[in-house]
Amino acid sequence: MSSNRLVAALPRRVVVVGLVTIVATVAVMAASRGAAASDTRELTGDEIMRRVDELGRVRDLRADATLTTSGPSGVQVKRLTLLRRLDPDGVHYRSLARFVAPAEVRGEALLIVERADALFEIFLYLPRYRKTRRVLGESQAANMFGTSMSYADLAGPGALAQNHRLLRTAPCPGEHGTCYVVESTPPCEAARIGLGYARARHFVESATFELARSEFFAADASLAKVIVASVYRELAHTPRLALAMHLRVEDQRTGSVTELLLEHAQANVGLSANDFALERLGGAP
Repeated sequence: MSSNRLVAALPRRVVVVGLVTIVATVAVMAASRGAAASDTRELTGDEIMRRVDELGRVRDLRADATLTTSGPSGVQVKRLTLLRRLDPDGVHYRSLARFVAPAEVRGEALLIVERADALFEIFLYLPRYRKTRRVLGESQAANMFGTSMSYADLAGPGALAQNHRLLRTAPCPGEHGTCYVVESTPPCEAARIGLGYARARHFVESATFELARSEFFAADASLAKVIVASVYRELAHTPRLALAMHLRVEDQRTGSVTELLLEHAQANVGLSANDFALERLGGAP
């Protein structure tokens, strides 16, 4: 069975992961350009990550994506269509990825439903078997389809449900300006298993609350993954929002790197709940 990995657009320079870290990242990699803090008091880690999350709030999103993975086995390229929609609660997302190329993955689809407890319901449709299977537990943290990204990376880290602590301020990695350095930890053991990391360290630009870099650490404190975003473009019908068109995911354990390139991204296109119905996973993009 082939396995695939992807990330949705996250708040500008964020992880979604994606769609939910991004992805998920993931979780929508969008950012409000020029948005500055409205007060000068010291913010808590929870407040900082809440502002990061608010910058990426978009009703729905559709985009074409290319995943290019470089590693010990060579270079692999996969193409897909990404859909993302905000649930009626205005907080949680549903993300859908449909693979269109190469032939061996064409028709495969992935549906991710974000829950309030930082957990996710993840469903994988495999056209060769004409069946949909549920992805559970540790499998959610596994790399998919030979990429450097997991199901959880596509879903995003469920940031609002996690525990956050402001560690310090520091220069932003590779850029001018100052970043908040925030440590995030899953709220429970089940979330830790599904996400595949014990803690994360985020670098958040203090002037704009844009997430510049995210680092994910395993239970043994080793660095497991790094996610960075770049190439920002404004989208129509989304005042002061921009989408990161390029996402780089580095798996420190395998040495592989996956780059996600978004094209033809459109926000607020009127996606409905029916577009994400489980029984329609086997349909056309």
